[in-house]
Formats: sequence, C-alpha cells, structure tokens
Amino acid sequence: MKTEKITVNATPQQPKGVEIDIVQPEGKTEERLLCYLLTSHIALMKQRDQMPYELSDQFHIDHHRDGTFIAMSQPSTEETGGYYTPPKPVAIIGIRADGPRFDIIHAAVPEQQPAAMPTPDDTPQPNSDSKDDKTEKK
Repeated sequence: MKTEKITVNATPQQPKGVEIDIVQPEGKTEERLLCYLLTSHIALMKQRDQMPYELSDQFHIDHHRDGTFIAMSQPSTEETGGYYTPPKPVAIIGIRADGPRFDIIHAAVPEQQPAAMPTPDDTPQPNSDSKDDKTEKK
C-alpha cells in the first residue's frame, strides 16, 4: 500500500481545499483486503451510531479509485410490494494517514434527481422563416 496526497473540501470560500494523505491499494489483493476490513469497521461504526448515513443492515464496500471506497446498499426486495431495489451508493469512504495514526474519512453520496420531463415551452418550435410546403407550378 502507498499514501497519496489528495485535496478535499474545496469550496468557493476555500478554493484550495484541504490536502490530506490517503491510503491507496497497489494491487487487487490489497484492494480486496481493504474492502473486507472496511466493511467490518463501517458495520461497527454503524452500531455505535457514528455513521450518519442511511446505511442498510446489509451493505458492501467497493474500491472506487485513487484510494476511495464506496459503501453500497445490498440489492433487496421492498417489504411492502416485493419490488427489486437495486444497490445504490450511500457513502464515499477513505483511510486517512496522519503520521502513525489512521482515520476513516467519509462523505455522503448526493442523491441524483431524475431528469425533469420537458415542458411545452421547452419543445423546439418550427423555424418561422421557413418556406411553406406548397410548391409553385410552372
């Protein structure tokens, strides 16, 4: 494993953000091991109410990229209607290295709103200066 510096929490007030060291796996084995260890640690954080996200009792952790991991809800059927609920990303997680100490950093994954249907005003109108479909006879 290695550590890389990344920038987080960039805002208009603080455009440079905060630079932190984050742990990155260097191979598939390290990636799977960190996913396994993070799953149990996140479950423990959830039991202690230290995870402020809507994380179901069954979830898994996937490596995303550049040392970030995603907590995904497990696919299931809804209790009321039996409809299939696909897995959805709940939180982005990372392991921050701060000298000899390691911390879990996390942030919510923003929910994507479905695209709005076009309103009648949004529909394209025919070009006003186009010629009529009538053809001239000679």
